[in-house]
Amino acid sequence: MIAFCIFEVCVGIFWPSMMKMRAAYVPEELRSTIINIFRIPLNLFVCLVLANVSTFVSSAAFISWVKCVFEMSAA
Repeated sequence: MIAFCIFEVCVGIFWPSMMKMRAAYVPEELRSTIINIFRIPLNLFVCLVLANVSTFVSSAAFISWVKCVFEMSAA
């Protein structure tokens, strides 16, 4: 329960901070275009993974997920 509360605090801090930085650095008239362009690679990656999910071994997928979590937390 404590880990969940810590996670919720981090998410609660992250999103307002992200919106403030976005407003400061990305011009209003280009904001939606820029954000959508950056979402294209993510959407393609998700589609590729979901299309090939039947070929993944569950233990290998879990290990890959854990590695990604640790790499992102180190960044």
